[in-house]
Amino acid sequence: MDILLVSSINVLWPEPDMAPYLGLLVLRDILKDDYEVEYVDFRLIDELVKSLPTRDPDEAMRNLARYLLSKKPKIVGFYTICNTFVFSSQVAACVKEMDAEVKIVFGGPHATVTAQGCLEAFPFLDAVCLGEAERSIKPLMDALMNDGDLAQVPGVAYHTNSGVAITQPAELISDEELGHYTVFDYAPTSPETINVIYLEGGRGCPYSCTFCSTSTYWGRRFRLKPVEVLIEEMDKLYEMYKISTFGILHDHFTSDKQRIREFCRLLIDSGRNYQWSCSARADSLDAELLDLMKESQCYAIYLGIETGSNRMQRIIRKNLRAEDALEAFKLAHERGIATKVSFIYGFVEETEEDFLETLKMIEAIFMMGTRLIQLHPYNITPATEETRKAKERLYFDRNAMLDYSLYNKKLFSDEYMRLIEQNPDLYEQYYTFDTLVRKKYQNIDTLIHLIVHLSLYCRKSIEHLIGLYGLAGLFLKHKARFKDLRERIDEIAAFERDNISDLALVYGVYEQMLQNEIEEINDLGFSQICKYERHLVEFVVDKTRKPVVHGFVLDMEELLTTGRCIEASCNLIYFVREGQIITMKGSSIFSIFGFI
Repeated sequence: MDILLVSSINVLWPEPDMAPYLGLLVLRDILKDDYEVEYVDFRLIDELVKSLPTRDPDEAMRNLARYLLSKKPKIVGFYTICNTFVFSSQVAACVKEMDAEVKIVFGGPHATVTAQGCLEAFPFLDAVCLGEAERSIKPLMDALMNDGDLAQVPGVAYHTNSGVAITQPAELISDEELGHYTVFDYAPTSPETINVIYLEGGRGCPYSCTFCSTSTYWGRRFRLKPVEVLIEEMDKLYEMYKISTFGILHDHFTSDKQRIREFCRLLIDSGRNYQWSCSARADSLDAELLDLMKESQCYAIYLGIETGSNRMQRIIRKNLRAEDALEAFKLAHERGIATKVSFIYGFVEETEEDFLETLKMIEAIFMMGTRLIQLHPYNITPATEETRKAKERLYFDRNAMLDYSLYNKKLFSDEYMRLIEQNPDLYEQYYTFDTLVRKKYQNIDTLIHLIVHLSLYCRKSIEHLIGLYGLAGLFLKHKARFKDLRERIDEIAAFERDNISDLALVYGVYEQMLQNEIEEINDLGFSQICKYERHLVEFVVDKTRKPVVHGFVLDMEELLTTGRCIEASCNLIYFVREGQIITMKGSSIFSIFGFI
């Protein structure tokens, strides 16, 4: 084997769709005519990941390194993102320690913005490929294979006798050129197993949000693949895989309204039966465009709203109007487009009043009937303006409650901690700082995690509690329980978990909350709803799924559909039909649920 291209090493958090890293597949395709090259994604090597000794993280990383070396590569390239950089850097160090002849290259967003620091801190690292690599990867591999002059390679950083050298960046790929780098071979990922095909819609972000490093990596040059090319690629991929669902990858696919309208109309006029999803800025969406997107079978949109405070929108330079963002969500939701919204809390300049406005927006969105909500604590990201604001206040705390996707104490050894403390500029994402919001509302993202996991089965009780207390009041009343839930989640490695075990864990904490609330509220209707939902969760967790009957003292059909409390002995049967959970009173079906 000449070259291995290794995806982000994510063993923290299970990923629902296992989407491939398209950039690495593009680089593989560029190199494969001249080299024996393989893309490695540890998420797909189930037996290896499940065999990792989670109680010995250092040995776990050595096992991954041994797997890579078993393929006898000459060069190993690691794709790096901040969430998983500590794992990638450790595996890379192990590879070099076990075989000093193997050359190590870093690429991707994290290594790009920390290139000099990486080379100064890691003697095992031979080069960093900066930013977009389509124009750099072949000359870089040629130089490394043949002991060539890296100074002649565009967009790389490397060691010299006098320190670290960084060459001029390669020219960015143009809109028209994007179609030259389309991935059609997804191996080792099988599109059939995820039932969706991801393809690149464009690159670059013209905006300047203070918390984001996207523009540093891709450049602020917004590029969109020509719509005719995009549809031709969808046609070819459908012909190859017989999959008609596509995820179009671009941070702002809808920003050029003329092009997105053209794309939708071409799909509609041609009669192609393709479903597709994308990311969008809320202020690029209006009723007319969403009607067109829905007609062309857009089924899902991702919206990064970030904050419900107009003051914070200006400070972080996202520059959305909170009212307009909420309206954009409402318009998409009303059209049946599954719209996921994402928020961040704990910015440097965020006040409690600002954050309460974010929580009010989350409440409004949840009450519209969705469960597609994310709330993340703001985590430091290298080379951003928001990081520079917090720089003098940063400190490392081994017990910090960082985002789930970033940190799990179970998987961080003393060696990892030492690395993080000795190299703060490379591992800033594991450092934190204090504000009133960050301290008072620490772990409130765990409340949103609970709501998202349980609302499919426990929406009535959750809505009732939010109506009573609001999200802020509910969190502060049960703050200790959310801390406990977070600590229990941290005790479980990603590959030891699944949706059912998550549901059982989260509901166990929620049930404790409910017991307190039932006693305090002293409302028969609420207690019967809680009982109904408890039996529903128990039915889902019991994998035998045998029909069960439970008795109630109120007419549950009336209670759940109209809210009226009518005392009447009522037996409900819970059973599965055609993959759906059904609750029925006598011959009357009144509730149908999908599985998580």
